[in-house]
Amino acid sequence: MERENLFEQQTSPSGGVSKTDILEYFSPKDQEEIVYKQEVLSSLAYFIGNDIDVAIGLNEPGGGWYWDSEENVIMMDPQDLLEMPMDYLRFTISHEAGHRRITRMSDAQMRDRQKAGFSFLMNMVEASRVNNFVVEAYPRFYEQLKLAYQIDLEQIENFKGKTKEVLGYTPYFIQASLEYMRLWYEEVKGKGNPPVDDNLPKEVQEVVIKTRESVRDSWLRYPSKEEVDSGEEIIKQYAELSYMINREEVWPVFKELVDFDMQNQEIQQLLQNKEIQKELGEVVGDLDLLSEEWREKLMEYIQSLSKKDQEELKREAKEALAEIEEQTGEWLIESIYNNIAESVEAFELSKGLSEETLDSDEGIYERERRNVLPLIDKLETDLRDVFVKRRKQGWLSGFKRGKRIDIQKRMQEEARSIPVVDSKSWQRRELPQEMGYAISLLVDLSGSMERDKKIEETFKAVIVLAEVLNRLSIRTEILGFNEDLYVYQRFGQHMNDDIRKQMGKMLTEVLSTKAMHNDDGWAVQEASERLAKQNAEKKFLFVLSDGIPNESRKHPRSEYDLGNIVKEIIKNTDQKIIGLGVGEGTEDMKKYYPNHQVDIKVEQLAEKLANTIREVLVNYDSF
Repeated sequence: MERENLFEQQTSPSGGVSKTDILEYFSPKDQEEIVYKQEVLSSLAYFIGNDIDVAIGLNEPGGGWYWDSEENVIMMDPQDLLEMPMDYLRFTISHEAGHRRITRMSDAQMRDRQKAGFSFLMNMVEASRVNNFVVEAYPRFYEQLKLAYQIDLEQIENFKGKTKEVLGYTPYFIQASLEYMRLWYEEVKGKGNPPVDDNLPKEVQEVVIKTRESVRDSWLRYPSKEEVDSGEEIIKQYAELSYMINREEVWPVFKELVDFDMQNQEIQQLLQNKEIQKELGEVVGDLDLLSEEWREKLMEYIQSLSKKDQEELKREAKEALAEIEEQTGEWLIESIYNNIAESVEAFELSKGLSEETLDSDEGIYERERRNVLPLIDKLETDLRDVFVKRRKQGWLSGFKRGKRIDIQKRMQEEARSIPVVDSKSWQRRELPQEMGYAISLLVDLSGSMERDKKIEETFKAVIVLAEVLNRLSIRTEILGFNEDLYVYQRFGQHMNDDIRKQMGKMLTEVLSTKAMHNDDGWAVQEASERLAKQNAEKKFLFVLSDGIPNESRKHPRSEYDLGNIVKEIIKNTDQKIIGLGVGEGTEDMKKYYPNHQVDIKVEQLAEKLANTIREVLVNYDSF
């Protein structure tokens, strides 16, 4: 309550609050954390939203998150930036950026959203449609989505309880909308075609059963990432089709519930009017307990009122439903957010807290991941910024409206006497085409890596790279080698606990009998051949090693000389091969890899890798 009062004092009469005012409301330490997380999440918003022009603002503390389509701004809740786990924050910003990517509202939809109940219906379906797009286009967010939508019947009962406290009953259209969301989530969890909740009122069940296939059809009408990249027109077509399904197929049936709720609200207002209660006699005040006989009597009473009184009653009922519709949306979001925090906290607590778990392969990975988490966040921000900026440089001409004018084209139009109103000389930023990236990480697991604890430092570096590349949804393969090749993550696989568990074995692999040799040349050639099969525009092969080959009889130097193989890859492929020597004493990498970083301290990894990749992208053809 203290924070709310402080904030109200800083709010201008117009309701606008500057970022400076919001930050001044927090302590200097909290301000620093808010600004840092805003920067990290902003790069994710640019990436998912495919728009570096989208503004990222700070909302009132506790004011929630949303994308404003008119202003093209995503508002973050600074209170959440301080209190919520990063997994929750990433999913939330990705959801809002998903709205920026595929949510489009025509004038007709905006008019329809003025109807009681229609906006709530659209919001529930659109949220599912956006999440479907985000998870399909960027699959790594699936795990975070599962955390975000642990909505069970108990939580839905909480919503019903809150609406009943305010109105005296729970509107049927809200119950139906929440049931759509529950059915969507059950489907996402892989439960096929779950049954409609038989605890719902009969009228609600009937409407949901009649409309569920159309609602499902609506939330599945979303574009693929490739289609989104092809242009704005197809995005609008999908959005319009989803809206038309809701309007033409769902709304005529769904509206029956809204009409019923309007009647209920009129009756509820009568039940709360003491003078009318005296006139009618003893009436049960709970609509859920109201008999059909009394309901008919109350409806007859309403019809007996003057036209003016009836219109006033309808106006008040409509306003009450509109208010509870908005409040229920806020409660829903609050419940989801709180559940995310609880789920993520429980998830984190369940991973590697005991000594026994920490000593397991999966626990080892998780323990080290926690230690380097700040580096992961920093490198993610740096690399996402690099990738997005490299994709967002061009301007397209030929529009009637835009960000800037193509002066030369306008002069040509004037020479042909084309009036300004018909001009097509405006330019817009080119829609980003997400370039195909494929990155292979090849890790030396030979015995020499165990000396001076090089493997421990390298393992941390691998975790940083693996987590960041998977966060960026870049096709990644993770390989290890000594005299054998170990495949931890294949191209097309998404990072999961099984992969992390297998990667935890890297630290012990350097002690095995197979680690007596490190067949660098053969392993680099194998990794290169696997990378060559990827249909990607830009391909990178990172080799993490100490640079000291010690070939086995299986892969003799006469056939697999490391220096010659690296030269062949550089000369005959489109791959960029980079040697990374993590830890001290890795200068030997320079002998074999023209492009290299050696003696890298783990704390320097984020900055050095970001600079290296930035240099490669800027000078890709000559690198």
